[in-house]
Amino acid sequence: MKDKDLNVLQKYCYNYKGQTIDCDDNSSSSVVLYKSAAQSGSFTKNNCAEGGSGSTVSYSLGAGAVTSTVSQADADALGLAKFNTDGQNYANSNGSCTFYSVAQSGSFTKNDCAAGGSGSNVSYSQGAGVVSSTVSQADADALGYSKFITDGQAYANANGYCTFYSVAQSGSFTKNDCAAGGVGSNVSYSQAAGIVSSTVSQADADALGYSKFIADGQVYANANGYCTFYSAAQSGSFTKNDCAAGGSGSNVSYSQGAGAVTSIVSQAEADALGYSRFIADGQVYANANGYCTFYSAAQSGSFTKNDCAAGGSGSNVSYSQAAGVQTSTTSQADADALGYSKFITDGQAYANANGYCTFYSAAQSGSFTKNDCAVGGAGSNVSYSQGAGAVTSTVSQADADALGYSRFIADGQVYANVNGYCTFYSAAQSGSFTKNDCAAGGSGSSVSYSQGIGAVTSTISQADADAYGYSKFIADGQVYANSNANCTFWNSAKSRLFSRNNCAEGGAPGSVWYTVAAGLYSSTDSQVAADAQADYDVNNNGQAYANANATCTFWNTAQSGLFTRNNCAVGGSPSSVWYSVAAGIYSSTDSQVAADSQALSYVNNNGQAYANANGSCTFYNAPVSRVFFRNNCPANTDPGTYTYSVPYGEFVSNFSQSHADNQAQDAINTFGQQWANMQATCTFFSAAQSATFTRNNCGVNYIGGSVVYSVPYGARLSTISQADADNLALMVLLNNGQANANAIGSCTFIPPPVRFDYEYYFNTSTRKLSISTSASTTAHNGATLTFEITFVRTSGATATRSETVVYARGEADKVTEISLVGSIVNVTSVTLTNMVRY
Repeated sequence: MKDKDLNVLQKYCYNYKGQTIDCDDNSSSSVVLYKSAAQSGSFTKNNCAEGGSGSTVSYSLGAGAVTSTVSQADADALGLAKFNTDGQNYANSNGSCTFYSVAQSGSFTKNDCAAGGSGSNVSYSQGAGVVSSTVSQADADALGYSKFITDGQAYANANGYCTFYSVAQSGSFTKNDCAAGGVGSNVSYSQAAGIVSSTVSQADADALGYSKFIADGQVYANANGYCTFYSAAQSGSFTKNDCAAGGSGSNVSYSQGAGAVTSIVSQAEADALGYSRFIADGQVYANANGYCTFYSAAQSGSFTKNDCAAGGSGSNVSYSQAAGVQTSTTSQADADALGYSKFITDGQAYANANGYCTFYSAAQSGSFTKNDCAVGGAGSNVSYSQGAGAVTSTVSQADADALGYSRFIADGQVYANVNGYCTFYSAAQSGSFTKNDCAAGGSGSSVSYSQGIGAVTSTISQADADAYGYSKFIADGQVYANSNANCTFWNSAKSRLFSRNNCAEGGAPGSVWYTVAAGLYSSTDSQVAADAQADYDVNNNGQAYANANATCTFWNTAQSGLFTRNNCAVGGSPSSVWYSVAAGIYSSTDSQVAADSQALSYVNNNGQAYANANGSCTFYNAPVSRVFFRNNCPANTDPGTYTYSVPYGEFVSNFSQSHADNQAQDAINTFGQQWANMQATCTFFSAAQSATFTRNNCGVNYIGGSVVYSVPYGARLSTISQADADNLALMVLLNNGQANANAIGSCTFIPPPVRFDYEYYFNTSTRKLSISTSASTTAHNGATLTFEITFVRTSGATATRSETVVYARGEADKVTEISLVGSIVNVTSVTLTNMVRY
């Protein structure tokens, strides 16, 4: 719109969807102006010094940064070129550079051993990139070297080992390889310091040394000790064999303790001697302490049941009693007398339990009602009687009477049905009857009427009684309706035209007919009264009907909406775009709101497509992680795991979700395994171990048995080394093995062996040597003692000779005198060199 001077006062610009026109150009040759679309994305700084990695920087270029009069594609291409150039410059100016430390490797000596321990050397490596710096490569390497020195020493202290040496040991061991039944003697044994070493601790070295001491000491004891055998314990059952004729001897248990007989030959000889004594003494003990048993003879006879209830008659029952039911330790006659007494008592009880009684039913009489009438019929009563004894029972009088009563009931009913008669009553009736005596034009109303059951009776049949009853119901029902119902009159049709008078401002009203159909109103007075009601309805409700049903016409106002692009690929973040509809495009006969709703519906239906065509998408990487197994563990270990993660949004792309996610995955693939090898652990499993332990908590004069205790493979784990896992398992073996032997091992009683003590005296004037010996107990079978005598001759030379002292069984003290003739001037020693016990 222009004024008289052709100045533009108001201008409307029109363009195709998706195009932009310059509305400020008022020339007659104005052209379409296209604006570039908005752009956003991430750029990586690419001007870092050698070794540096540039950071990623987000950059955005607003819509319309570049324009074109050629096409939208040309504007977008120019905008993309500017976006790429400016974005890279922005990243180079605002991004940062990161430098990563180089790899390091070397050897460290463990320096935290306990007192006395010597640390081992441990190799340690640190991967490239463990430390980073935004200053320079040199700074990153210096920081990495500092961390390498600190972590390497810590790693050596954690993974190296210390060597410790065992202390000296001495003790007494019992010979444990005697033949079965033999009791070994005690032998002293010593082990020097430093025999065993350990990389765990001084305590572990001592424990390993102790384990070797235990094993070697036992071997030494087995090679140098001696054995004593004791007869085994015996127990068994002996039968008394001196009963009178007909008597059976009882069994008697008899036991003989271990060690009743001893032998220095073998266990077999000791057991054979012990067994012979056991057999002889056992039979004597059975004859002295056992007893004799006599059994009753067999019996049989007939018994009559004698416990029937009053009126019952008992049957006869045969009964037998087997031989031996009664026993006596006195005589055969006493056993038979006891058996006969039991036969009489048990025979009667058996007859009473297994015989039977016979009972007779009592007489019955009563009245029965005929019960086979046709449906609806009522039977008459009939008298019936049954004589006594009609039924019998072997159970009880009550059972006989019950059976008689059951027969009485069955036969009585049959008699009543044959001899009685039936009476039938008419059924109840109900229904609706219409008044049929109204004046012309009137409609009679309906009335409900009922007739009770039994209004009519018949002795013929139910149908006959019901037919008479129905005839009476029809006649009486119509009479009741004409007396109690009324007549109704209905209106004729009525109509009138009404115009709507309640349209909102701006709405044009329409007109409608309002009609009352015929028969809508009724009256029980007259036709005129019914029509008056219809006229009243038209006059009072017609305008309201028009206001509710006539139409008003309305035009829409301008509508617009903001839409967010929703067709981005999965993971894209969309931009928003406005879309509009001008006023007056849509109309409605309902309301202004309805007209506006049509415009708004158009906006809603088309706005999203417009946003999808013109909006933009930004993609952020999804969170991603991956579990890596450490792959530099030694063989036969279980590698640990480490989860390397990249959080959501660390990488950005304006191309696609896959492009953003690929950047995150590249980081996982580049650094994940390095971190797993530095952070995850290696697990070592202990080897299976076992050892034999001898119970050492038995009482005096008892010897402990041997028990094998084992620790299975993998009982202990270590993230340090295989040696550490095995040493942990060994500690379990040593700590628990002896306790297990003390808990479950056996203790065997060993009578203390006889000990022989001696002293000597040499009379230089008589040159007689007296050797006084004494046994620690007289409970021995004798022994031979061999002494070595060392003496000095007048020439000063030293010589030796052997003398034997023989002990008889049970001998206590003994003095042996030996004459030393010749040039002997003194005895320097007398030594017991051998002892043979019997």
